[in-house]
Amino acid sequence: MEQRQVNLGRQTDGSDINRLHEALDELALLRQDALGSFSAHDLNEDRATECFIDMCDALSQRLNGKLSRQRLEQRLVKVTDAIKNWNTQIST
Repeated sequence: MEQRQVNLGRQTDGSDINRLHEALDELALLRQDALGSFSAHDLNEDRATECFIDMCDALSQRLNGKLSRQRLEQRLVKVTDAIKNWNTQIST
């Protein structure tokens, strides 16, 4: 998942939004499955479990950041288009 997410969110037209949502959903399911298999002892004592949780959190934050940027870029395109249309209407 780490490697797949690298190229997501680079499009400036918001076209990666669905794939970013899918990646977040996949990460959530993976985290839930893994946490369901860990015992309370694993969660408190095992460094690998803590590392996994930290990695999931970091990846989730990156995906959410990319998703936010995609949404912002999509809205900025709409605002820019609206301004261009408004300017065109005024000048005619």
